[in-house]
Amino acid sequence: MEDNYSWKELEVKFEELSDSLKGLRLDYQWGSVPPIYMLASWNDNISLNRFKETSAIAGTKLLTSYKNLSGFEEVFLSSDPITVWYNTLRLFSGQFNIDLVADQTKDGVSIGAVYHGSINNVVSVSAMSCMRLTILKTGTSQSKKTSSENEMKNEKKIPKRIEKKIFQEANSTCPFCNEREISLLDIHHIMPRQQGGPNEELNLILMCKKCHSDIEDGIISTGEVMKKKHELIQQKNIIPKSTNPAPIFNINKNKIDSSIIAGTVNIKGKRTPKMLYPIGSIGANIDMNNYIKYLIDKYYKYREADKSYGRYDDFHHSEIHNSIQSRFKTKTYFINEKKFNELCEYLYWRIERTIQGKRNKSNGIKNYDTFDEYCNK
Repeated sequence: MEDNYSWKELEVKFEELSDSLKGLRLDYQWGSVPPIYMLASWNDNISLNRFKETSAIAGTKLLTSYKNLSGFEEVFLSSDPITVWYNTLRLFSGQFNIDLVADQTKDGVSIGAVYHGSINNVVSVSAMSCMRLTILKTGTSQSKKTSSENEMKNEKKIPKRIEKKIFQEANSTCPFCNEREISLLDIHHIMPRQQGGPNEELNLILMCKKCHSDIEDGIISTGEVMKKKHELIQQKNIIPKSTNPAPIFNINKNKIDSSIIAGTVNIKGKRTPKMLYPIGSIGANIDMNNYIKYLIDKYYKYREADKSYGRYDDFHHSEIHNSIQSRFKTKTYFINEKKFNELCEYLYWRIERTIQGKRNKSNGIKNYDTFDEYCNK
């Protein structure tokens, strides 16, 4: 059955369920209790069953074609297709966070910790995971053609036209650390050359030499790389290309030089002008822009405070922006101002889910100012 659907078709199937299952959450519990997945916050059992059926098809497809991929062993700890798919979402989502840490006791004696984590808007995460697996599929198809003994190293040079597209896609900037020095940038194969990873756009991503080394050392995971590639693809589709690109001007006293890179003016001795957000976006509205920054800073502060209460899961400042982009389909400050209240509600909810936020709420302490209160200050 799994070969009857491409990842693109499965992506569409998941997206079709997004309205009827908006807010569907995937919970996972593990530790001193048996690991178990639970779906929560649905209101449409027919759509929920369709989601489970589509998840079973996706999991079967993984079991059939992807089980031998290195770096994804955690996905295949179970032979149940639905569990395999849920494991994939946990690995790929970039949103999975420990929500609760508690001790299980017996006769008043601790017998081990119980951990609980969740992924929100799991239907949207499923659609994105299909996109990421499309990237992997490119290498998988190539590897089957090149060698029956799994020795399919790609030694071909990346074509210049492809190389140029990869630099343009990332705006000649490492998407992990924002390094812009051209001499320090590399092109990385998501599916490794040693496994037949092709020189195709979907399988290539720009990054600096240090981050490239971090991937090889396992500091940056394959899941994180695929997630970043997906963001670059999304961003490329959001921002229209100029039909008449203007030259760069580097102004240094009386000397003016032009360059082929479009749309930027660098004035030596002065800061580069900030990006202008589109009219009608949250970023273009100074009050909305500042209030969202205020809420995000509040969330960062509370997550840092959670460490003092024993919350030790890894936390990256980019996580909240990645979650917002996953939910709203565009970067934080590019979201239409009509969705400002929806974005605020989401950030309120994230703040109140922190341990510090829960403690404040139980003690009657405000976690944040409302938009009106913030603007009046």
